[in-house]
Amino acid sequence: MELNADEKERLSLLEKILETSKDSQEVCLRSSPIGHITASALIVCQETSRILLVKKPTWSQHLQPVGHLQEDETPLDAANRHLTWRLDLGFIRKLEYIQSDLDPLIPIDIDAHSVPANIADEEPGHTHFDFRYVFFVEDEDMLSKDTEMYRKHDPQWYGLDYLKRLNSFSKVFFKIQNLNTPQLKRRRFYGHLIAYSTSPRVSTIAVAHIIPDVTDYLMALRRCSNLLGVIAKPKSIDEDTKSLLLDKGFHLNFSARNSREQFSFVSEQITNAPSPVVLLDIGGWFSTQLKQLVDTHGDKLIGVIEDTENGLPKYEQLKPLPTPVFSAARSPLKDNEDFLIGQSIVFSTDALLRECGSLLQYSSCSVLGYGKVGSSIAHHLLMRGIKPCVYEVDPQLQLKAYNQNCDVLPWHRLLANSDVLFSATGNQALKLPDFRSLKNGCYVASVTSSDDEFDFSFLTSEYSEETITPYVRRLTGEHNYFHLICDGNAPNFIHGAVVGDFIQLVRAEMLLSIAEIASIAENKSAYNKNTFIQSLSQENRNHIAKLWLKIFTDRGLLD
Repeated sequence: MELNADEKERLSLLEKILETSKDSQEVCLRSSPIGHITASALIVCQETSRILLVKKPTWSQHLQPVGHLQEDETPLDAANRHLTWRLDLGFIRKLEYIQSDLDPLIPIDIDAHSVPANIADEEPGHTHFDFRYVFFVEDEDMLSKDTEMYRKHDPQWYGLDYLKRLNSFSKVFFKIQNLNTPQLKRRRFYGHLIAYSTSPRVSTIAVAHIIPDVTDYLMALRRCSNLLGVIAKPKSIDEDTKSLLLDKGFHLNFSARNSREQFSFVSEQITNAPSPVVLLDIGGWFSTQLKQLVDTHGDKLIGVIEDTENGLPKYEQLKPLPTPVFSAARSPLKDNEDFLIGQSIVFSTDALLRECGSLLQYSSCSVLGYGKVGSSIAHHLLMRGIKPCVYEVDPQLQLKAYNQNCDVLPWHRLLANSDVLFSATGNQALKLPDFRSLKNGCYVASVTSSDDEFDFSFLTSEYSEETITPYVRRLTGEHNYFHLICDGNAPNFIHGAVVGDFIQLVRAEMLLSIAEIASIAENKSAYNKNTFIQSLSQENRNHIAKLWLKIFTDRGLLD
């Protein structure tokens, strides 16, 4: 384990006790004579980077709140219980537990230290295996001095350097220093969200890109719902992430969109679900099967949450909606992600062109569609000194493109003059006649899945293929030749589709939308099948935005 890699030698005695014990729970009890587990809380002030210690009369010094476990109690439960014995409840409620591993029960540190015999209690010398958990508090003044608890236990703040002078704390000092990681910030963010959401327990099935930053989101989804399964989008699967999720016990499904296998999988999970089910979608994967799923399972399927602008129209076409549908596609929170998606599309396309010996900045670049992602692509091309051409059917967006220094061209002129074409319509923009009209050598890139952006019908019968690089194919026909990037799929997943932690905003919106759907299900009269697709409340969006700013923009612990 990354955080506790050095503890194997320290815990060799604990390992031996567990190996020789008939009941592994014995080591949790104080009656275990050789040694037993204790649990403690390390309370760190974010503002001052100091740690709170309380008076330990039997040892004549201040230590962290610590104590023994009770029967059938986890170490984390015990750490929380000993907090209530030594600090007032008002202060404890202000503490934030910092989950240092994907599993919340795993402590940041496990220490082994000898405890001398206690003649008064007839207790022989033994070893304590201390499971240590970290809690943050915003500032020291949150601890009230005018309480009986304060007078009894004399809590005092100590600089973290003090820990280095204590033999059993020298290693945990460095672990606390290294807590300010992107993974920890994500876990704190989702931990706050789960605490904020008060929805009844529901089951979920989620479509997901299996990429490195999805793990914390799926762990949070599993904590706040009964996650029945994850349908992996086939064109964005990172093998290491896939292996990690399987090791963590996630039920991954690899069926194709709109396939019988997908319907069977979803239907089986709903049938066996112990609670009402919400579907979390990316790209309209459930849209064509939704009516049949509702007809089959009735009120057990209580709603769908769609993430993308590409998937939203697929649900808008369902009239009436057979079940409540929420969408984050047009949320102001998602604008931040969409802007960075455009940047990542430009970055990856540029990298792939360079592998082919071409440079983006000397190419005539065009964008089909001036929505949120298309306009972002145009913006990032302009930042590189490239004035893009734009085709857009909406006259207001045409005006916007022109205002933002883009050339707005008619369809056939744009196709005939583009060296690089970014297709951002989500509406099968290019069909065989359009491919025939492309300029010789044009590179074609999409911002989404190929089946959403292009109609490849009859293409292979007219064009021969040649592999130029692993991600670029040349298609040559009677009329012209052009290059297809990533088989028509979004190229940014080659480089991780990195948009930073702005993607957590939309994932958070989907998590909180579960609660709103559950509320509708509880009050059936509130849902009218003629209702338009709904979105998260402004209050909840504001909460997400404030929380994101608090977690992801602070300078961090110990900076």
